[in-house]
Amino acid sequence: MMSGALRRIAATIARVPTVLRTVRPLRAHQVLAQMRHALVGIGAPRTAAGDGARQAIARPATAWLAPAAHVRALAPDRFELLATPFESPRGAAWTAREHGPLFAYHLHQHEYLRCDGVTPAERAAVLSDWIRVHRAGVGWDPHPTGLRLIAWGKLMTTPGQLALDPALETELLRSFADQAETLSRNLEYRLQANHLLSNLLCVVFAGMLLDLPASAAWRGRSARLVRTLEGQIRPDGGHEERSPMYHALLLENVLDLLNLCRAARDRAPAGLADGLAEAA
Repeated sequence: MMSGALRRIAATIARVPTVLRTVRPLRAHQVLAQMRHALVGIGAPRTAAGDGARQAIARPATAWLAPAAHVRALAPDRFELLATPFESPRGAAWTAREHGPLFAYHLHQHEYLRCDGVTPAERAAVLSDWIRVHRAGVGWDPHPTGLRLIAWGKLMTTPGQLALDPALETELLRSFADQAETLSRNLEYRLQANHLLSNLLCVVFAGMLLDLPASAAWRGRSARLVRTLEGQIRPDGGHEERSPMYHALLLENVLDLLNLCRAARDRAPAGLADGLAEAA
């Protein structure tokens, strides 16, 4: 009779072909990124270099699309997200886990704050609470960080959406810059596909919208973004993951960034607007 240790060894050996088939298509930098993630995890929040961050674009060339149907405002301080009602988040709500990790990601993306029926004061209060309370944790993972930057950017460039006093405006711009720097340093090369493409779209979006020394480096990701778009968009126009949901989300973000490029053509790196338009 085979001992428990021998059975475990045999089971491990039996998995080797599966592991080899899994890693064979991985790119070298993706393997290195996976190893780094296994050793150190996601990088801690970073601080963007330079002071005096300012908003460089007052409004988009075209009005932003409304939030998707999976987010709703039930009242000025009550929302529904992924068919789950919840109160306007404050304090410990940012680290709650009762609705699972997918809900947590969407909670930190803040798209629900753009819904009609939410007051400018309530939006500002939620953003202020998040900045003050959530200094580390799931909300700083690259994916929700990037999509939150776009949600904040849409609020910032839509007149009347936020009730900000000068102190809170400065705090919001500082946080926006730190989030963009953190995202730029933690691009999800280990995952590739829609996560990496979304990261790149969002960090270049931040570089277009915000003006401070670090924003030039964020916009500098545009060449990699265009190459990634060319690699991930198939000749028939579909995204390589063949998911209608990912396809739709990425298309909207491509159009979001193109919207900023057309609102501030002098800030857009060479070839970016054309690359986005071609992908769209």
